[in-house]
Amino acid sequence: MRHYAVPLFAAATILVGITGLNGAAQAQTAPAAAPSASPIPAATTKPASKFSMNIETYTSGTNNQFVGPGTQPAEGPGFAAGGALAPGTPYNMFSGAPQVTGEGISQDFLLKPVYAITRSLDLSATIGYGSASGTGNVVNYYGDAIMPSINPNIGNRAFSLVPAFPSHNGQDPITATKLGFLAGSIVDHNGNGGLNVGWFSLHQSVPWALNQAPWTSEPFMLSPQIPQSIGDGAPSIDVLKVGATVLPLSGADLWLKNDLATMEIASADLPAPSNAPARILTGSVVIDHGSGLKYSGQLTSLRTWGPDTGAVLWGSNQSIVNGVPQSTVFGQQMVVAGVGVTLPFGSSDGEFRYGYSCYGASGTAQASPTCTSGSYYYTKLHHGFAHVDVALEGIRFEGSYAPAILDYGTLENVWTYPAAWPGTWLRGTYQLVENNDVGPNRQGGRITTTFIVAGVEVRLRFAQFGQIQALNASSALSPGFIEPFFLPQSSGIGTLGSEQHWEGWFNYHAKWADITLDLSQVNAWRPAPAGNPQDNVSMQYPSGVLTLARPFGPKVSGAAGVGRFALNGQFDTSGANNASLAQDVIFAGLQLRSNGTTGYGLEYRLYSTSGLPTIPGGPSPAYHGPQIMFYQRFKT
Repeated sequence: MRHYAVPLFAAATILVGITGLNGAAQAQTAPAAAPSASPIPAATTKPASKFSMNIETYTSGTNNQFVGPGTQPAEGPGFAAGGALAPGTPYNMFSGAPQVTGEGISQDFLLKPVYAITRSLDLSATIGYGSASGTGNVVNYYGDAIMPSINPNIGNRAFSLVPAFPSHNGQDPITATKLGFLAGSIVDHNGNGGLNVGWFSLHQSVPWALNQAPWTSEPFMLSPQIPQSIGDGAPSIDVLKVGATVLPLSGADLWLKNDLATMEIASADLPAPSNAPARILTGSVVIDHGSGLKYSGQLTSLRTWGPDTGAVLWGSNQSIVNGVPQSTVFGQQMVVAGVGVTLPFGSSDGEFRYGYSCYGASGTAQASPTCTSGSYYYTKLHHGFAHVDVALEGIRFEGSYAPAILDYGTLENVWTYPAAWPGTWLRGTYQLVENNDVGPNRQGGRITTTFIVAGVEVRLRFAQFGQIQALNASSALSPGFIEPFFLPQSSGIGTLGSEQHWEGWFNYHAKWADITLDLSQVNAWRPAPAGNPQDNVSMQYPSGVLTLARPFGPKVSGAAGVGRFALNGQFDTSGANNASLAQDVIFAGLQLRSNGTTGYGLEYRLYSTSGLPTIPGGPSPAYHGPQIMFYQRFKT
């Protein structure tokens, strides 16, 4: 706490000064009250309390019981030891979380005492008790992210966690509890500024210049969500809505608001392994004029102390397992700058974003330049017609833009689109900037429409993106070049791959239920160069979820439905299909809100997965079984 005291005191002085200036301005401009002919006695009201206490608790429990040969993948032991090639099953294909047998429960109890220093300035602290127990790869990947001080994804060592594939209850056991200080803050509750120390999330961010590391767990939801959904998310009561889905930072953060502008400066540690820390210094400014006119900018400096390992070939200790590359870099430095503007004009509005990065690292296979540069461009035009909204977007995300390899605190046991076969087994890495919709080394366009027909709300989206640069022997060894899906080609020249996205979301409010259909079809392909038929790629990823939701009174609501996620095609082969997996799910759940601050949730899902072996001649990937999730939250 000692190293937090100086910035805490300095920020308190600044905030008290701002509060005082606002109060002085009000005192100087307030008109004098007119004299009253009949004075009214002063009301005898109890003065506002200077002390208050906020409380938040949650309990999340999951029970998985899966059987079948797919629960014991042939690639499992190598992946648990740090190998690049991960298993195709057993994973939840909708979220990427491992579907291993076992039970897990996590609990948080947070106390936040608040003391009013002045009429508008509050001093607060967050003290937390957290616990996690059960099967490690169950408790860590389902429910809210566990408390930071025991969360292995961030880098804490309250318990060790590696990818594991238990097939019986009691295997892969973990137990951890901790009580202690989490965060402190000084905040002007009129919205003029604040200082946070300890664990925090940014007050504002320009995502293409800095994005906090995403959760690797699946939160409690009444229905599964397809990765490319353009809908409103799963149905939920307010107290059980999914909250923040990013991991917190650790350090100090100061933000100040003056009229239209909000400024923020933060210095913090990122989620990282204990032997490879990573730290950022960032500053942002957002100027919001209202009515859709906004300017934003952010500058972020990153430094890491390796080793950091990713699915690239331009580092040291290179290895390739079944065509999936892996190498390690050390001592990374990167600067990322991003600016943006949104502006209205008539019945339309537009947006422009630009980002620039400069990257360097030690331990690369080839000599690394002081600055490997990369850029990001984004434009959007939206217009509301009489009966339909239309948005057009253009995006260019260069392969060398913000390419730093950032490891989570532990080797993650996750499997997520867009690198769905065979090598995005995201091997525990994340990118410093947002890449949810479009990843590195892609450029293209997207069109989205929204309209209502016969009482059905319809959203449709189509996008097509292509590789900017082929992944060949030259680019694969170029320091700072990222390709998230296609593997290196045998040809020295290489060919360019493409991907196509079709999404649809349909919602109808029937008298007996709210009916929602969420659909997605992603196609990815790359022609093989002459003489190298093994570099051919032709993959399809169809997915969909049908949900029926309705209230059963003022305090109880429920949902039920079916879903399917599949992949099929040829990956690095010109022969018969070598990639085929499909996962079906039937689900039903209930939520109970006993009052405005307390909620309970219960859900049952039945999964069934089948397809081709992920290794030719290997065991079947088929498995099936139920999952039961329970959730409780109380928040004052």
